[in-house]
Amino acid sequence: MRDEQHYRQMLIQNPNASVGFTLAAAMVYAARYGICETEQHSTEEWKTIARRLKSIYGENLDVDEVTNEMDSAHVSAAGAALGSIKSDRKSISSAANGRRGGRPRKITE
Repeated sequence: MRDEQHYRQMLIQNPNASVGFTLAAAMVYAARYGICETEQHSTEEWKTIARRLKSIYGENLDVDEVTNEMDSAHVSAAGAALGSIKSDRKSISSAANGRRGGRPRKITE
């Protein structure tokens, strides 16, 4: 199974490797969603990751760049799993702001 641990082990075993953006996208996808098999390459999420990596890094990434991207994806996945923290106080405040026309405007002098 090609999960995050599998891809991280690949990077550790090959510290001087040059990683193509498609493999890097699979690694980042696995860090975000748990696994990345061949069938995930047709998903919009994977395609978006691949396009972003190619536009930032070009055709190839080094191990440090892939590791940083995987770490960022892992952190954002944790935040997505946690979700928005809601409270009664925030709900009441948001409703009051909505009745007043939204966020107060900043006054410039």
